[in-house]
Amino acid sequence: EAPGVVLRRGQEFLETAHPFHDGVLCIGASPTTVARFVTGPGGSWQSTSPIAGSLGAAPGRLDRFQVWYRDRGGPCGTGSNTTNSIRVLWE
Repeated sequence: EAPGVVLRRGQEFLETAHPFHDGVLCIGASPTTVARFVTGPGGSWQSTSPIAGSLGAAPGRLDRFQVWYRDRGGPCGTGSNTTNSIRVLWE
């Protein structure tokens, strides 16, 4: 089991990646925390409550998300890493 954080950056996103622990923060330099979680034994995680409403998601809004998670065996030895980012266009 490992803790992690779902990060979000809204429409003001800049196309600049920033080194961040053992990974790259692809969603800009000042993301906000959307959710915190602890993974199960297989490394998976599922939200227990919908996050769209808490984000003020509305049709046409574009958000970017990325997960920052504990990675004790990461290549640079910082103890954490990031996933690839995704873009979500709310309908």
